[in-house]
Amino acid sequence: MIASARRSIIFIVILSSLLSCTWKEKGEADKGILNLSTPDFVSGALYSLEGEWEFYWMTLTEPGKSVSDYTHNMRYCDIPGTWNSDISIYPPHGYATLRLTVLLPDHDQVYALYIPPMLTAYSLWIDGKIISFNGKIGTSGRDSSPQYMTKIAPFKPESDKIEIVCQISNYHYRKGGMWSPILIGHANEINRLRDLNVAIALFLCGAFIIMALYHIGIYIFRPQELSSLFFALFCLTFTIRIITTGEVLLSEFITDINWGLLIKLELMPLFFGGPVFLQFFKTLFPKDVGNIIRKTIIYSALAIGAFIIILPVSYASYLVPPLEVIIVLGMLYITICLIKALRLNRPGAKYMFFAFIIFFATAVNDILFALEFIQTSYMLPFGLFIFILAESFLLAKNIARSYTNVELLSGELHKTNRAMSRFVPNEFLAFLNKKSIMDIRLGDQHLQFMTILFCDIRSFTTLSEKMSPQQNFNFLNSYLKKIGPVIRKNNGFIDKYIGDEIMALFPNSASDAVKTAVEIFTEIKSFNITSVSKGYPPINVGVGIHTGNIMLGIIGEDQRIESTVISDTVNLASRIEKLTRLYKTDILVTGKTLTKLDNLGRLHVRMIDIVQVRGKTEESAIFEIYDSNDYDTIAIKDKTKEELEYAINLYFKADFIKSLELLEKILIQNPHDGVVNLYIKRCKKYIELGTPANWTGVSRFEG
Repeated sequence: MIASARRSIIFIVILSSLLSCTWKEKGEADKGILNLSTPDFVSGALYSLEGEWEFYWMTLTEPGKSVSDYTHNMRYCDIPGTWNSDISIYPPHGYATLRLTVLLPDHDQVYALYIPPMLTAYSLWIDGKIISFNGKIGTSGRDSSPQYMTKIAPFKPESDKIEIVCQISNYHYRKGGMWSPILIGHANEINRLRDLNVAIALFLCGAFIIMALYHIGIYIFRPQELSSLFFALFCLTFTIRIITTGEVLLSEFITDINWGLLIKLELMPLFFGGPVFLQFFKTLFPKDVGNIIRKTIIYSALAIGAFIIILPVSYASYLVPPLEVIIVLGMLYITICLIKALRLNRPGAKYMFFAFIIFFATAVNDILFALEFIQTSYMLPFGLFIFILAESFLLAKNIARSYTNVELLSGELHKTNRAMSRFVPNEFLAFLNKKSIMDIRLGDQHLQFMTILFCDIRSFTTLSEKMSPQQNFNFLNSYLKKIGPVIRKNNGFIDKYIGDEIMALFPNSASDAVKTAVEIFTEIKSFNITSVSKGYPPINVGVGIHTGNIMLGIIGEDQRIESTVISDTVNLASRIEKLTRLYKTDILVTGKTLTKLDNLGRLHVRMIDIVQVRGKTEESAIFEIYDSNDYDTIAIKDKTKEELEYAINLYFKADFIKSLELLEKILIQNPHDGVVNLYIKRCKKYIELGTPANWTGVSRFEG
């Protein structure tokens, strides 16, 4: 474990070195002059313009004008630094000019400056030519505006000596000045540095966002995993930290972003991410993280955060130091809690401890860097990256342990569930969000949109009277043994058997139900061949299909429960199946089912009627799917389909004479068409009796 922590530290050092550029050299300016023309100058290196710059307080010098005009107001200051910390006699709000003379080794090269954000606006000249600016400098808060961006400024010197003049004004933050050093080097090296920094920042952002989404996914599927939610929020807040510091990528994406908003987003990981991080540890080690200290730290950070959000940045920035103190105290408290968890040998405590120590160290580095106590760079994202890797490893370990436990438990429950699933379908349990039949409770319910299929043997009562009870059971079981696999093959499941009637549910697609219906008749032909050979009469069935919302649930009482489906959809599907006897059709479907078919163009369908069945106030259009008929019948029905539907339309318009004429022509071609025969009887009836009052053509069935 110690070796693993050592490797992690080395990894952070390497990445942070890359971020700050391992080929960077420190320039040492002396009394406003930086000499880079010495033999020690390294070709291709980047030099930081650190050291003593000329400093002119409350003065905006004009580039190229004799410095002697301003010497009365000149002093030297150390860069990087802010004028109200390094030069304590000056207030934070004001303006100044910084000047540095740089001696270059070769003026024939194209150079560039890497300019980090300054506090809070600047304009920068080289040899009297402005090459970069951020915001608008001014002599008061009214005529200045802040901006926070990292920039690259290429230039080609005219001689081996250049004069850099930087005017800075600050009226919006608690510090003012050049708090990070400018880098100088060959243009291609500066661009390479920027590309590397951007690549590392984007890599870290991508890693944090992916991990956040991963943990959010875990939380969505397991809401009890609060640790995943808190960790995801923490990753997202520090993604914001990455894009608002360093290269300030957010200002590149949104160039006109409000400066105050940008600063507050940069501070959000402190006042929001810190409390979230503490809550995350509370969920990991609930017995080791106390409530009083935890709540005190969280409420204090959130209270300061609320003021930071509400107040202007010029005032809110003064709350940053106490907020940083609270964050450090919080991380110290977490360290103590982790040591306690280590002593008690809590699962995962070792991984968390070493990963957190690395994270803690980088957080302290960032705070000290922000307070100007040290001159390094922002390293917290790397510490967080190591912490994420450790947390992910721990999560993977916990998941592996869970899988082992699940395998043991599933082995014990497999036989029971397999036996019980024959009584209550597994699909039914799935809709109720239950893993096992042992989990179901009285009153469990679920609303689902699906297709219902009813299949019933016609005249089975007459048939069963000719068989003994044993023969009845044997006959039915042999029949159901043929039908059940067809339903399951097409993504359906049997909800219940009602004597010889089957009720099946198809949750995925109405097309599955229709395909099942057609295949049932193929199986019936095979079944009849076998049953006739055993002395049983052949059978025929009818299938009714409807689609809609149904309520699946558990009914009964404490000592006796069963699964059931309650819905008007079920009632209508059952009644549509019974209408197959009247219309002498194999398969009837409702118009609602027809609209849900994804293979409608490949089916043989014709409109039959508009009906209103018992218990329903709404009317339903019904259609015959005749793909189960023999080839000759399909051909005849296809040929007469348009004429039949036109005749039915005439019937609905109460034009019974014309409808009858057309129907009789169809009957000549297909004398056994039950639908045609039924409409002929209806037309003759209304021709004889007259058109009823309030005629709509809708067929009403009370049975």
